Amino acid sequence: IPSEVGELPSLLHLDLSHNSLKGSIPSEVGKLTKVVMMQLSFNALEGSIPSEVGQLTGMDDLYLDGNSLEGSIPSEAWELTRLLGMLFHDNAFDGPIPSEVGK
Repeated sequence: IPSEVGELPSLLHLDLSHNSLKGSIPSEVGKLTKVVMMQLSFNALEGSIPSEVGQLTGMDDLYLDGNSLEGSIPSEAWELTRLLGMLFHDNAFDGPIPSEVGK
């Protein structure tokens, strides 16, 4: 995913699923402040989820399942209170899920 994705500040839906994309999720996704749905499922994305996803406070759905993402899920992701759907399965995440989730 090119870092230039951050140059699309009016983008509402980003669906790049099932494309065999490689590399990491760029921190510039945090500039997509109007996005309500981000679906990056079933690619070959690696690395960690950038903490900048926490800037996407209007997001309803975040789907990152079926990749090779690793590390802990950033605390900023758990602060997205508008989320209706979140799929992270089939990755290599580690670490605890904070007890504050769902409160």
